[in-house]
Amino acid sequence: PSNEYLNDADGVTLTSVTPSASFKYSLDGSYPSLTYTAPFATSSGDLVRAIATSASLNPSSITELNT
Repeated sequence: PSNEYLNDADGVTLTSVTPSASFKYSLDGSYPSLTYTAPFATSSGDLVRAIATSASLNPSSITELNT
């Protein structure tokens, strides 16, 4: 599945066009390993990396967001 970022006052929200997608992310540029459950806050200089997965599809490419 594909994944997208929305970074606003509520934090970073991860979304996908695939309804069954789940996400892993990291804040320090490492391989995504934290399970995404809700929007999360970032600090200036964080490097967010995320990957979307779904049982029926191959994982997405890792996407990055510099904050």
